Amino acid sequence: MPLSSVGRLSQGPPVDAVAATNCCRGRLRSGPLEPLQAQRASPLVHSLEAITAQPHFDPAETPVEAAVSRGGGTLTLTFSDGPAASVAAGALRLRCRCAWCTRARADGRFPDAFDGAAIVAVEAVGGYAAHLVFADGHDRGIFPWSYLRAIAAETGPATGTA
Repeated sequence: MPLSSVGRLSQGPPVDAVAATNCCRGRLRSGPLEPLQAQRASPLVHSLEAITAQPHFDPAETPVEAAVSRGGGTLTLTFSDGPAASVAAGALRLRCRCAWCTRARADGRFPDAFDGAAIVAVEAVGGYAAHLVFADGHDRGIFPWSYLRAIAAETGPATGTA
């Protein structure tokens, strides 16, 4: 079927196909190139070297050791600048900031406590955080080391040693 026989498309003035589909003026190769070239020279665009030159986290916040107690009731973090800090698994589970837990808090469905919570796995995430897996099946939380250190300081010595 030729395009001219499709109802309304054959009526009215001719339409410039590039102009009709260009929602971002000046960004298509068939349009003006100067805005795109100016955009490439923008200070918002950095070289990879500049991006990777400095870590996006404080290396001093990274523990030299992270250990889970037998039974998973406590996570102990040892930092190079001070004594080890222990946090109960229940306190960590309560402070998970993943989307699921955040939504449950907003909806008023988040529990007040996680009695008997246990950590079954700890995995490093890019040098800046830990991914904790809990015995209740929750495995969506990523805890930055600085956040874990703050939780340890806030909660004091861990009481869950299960």
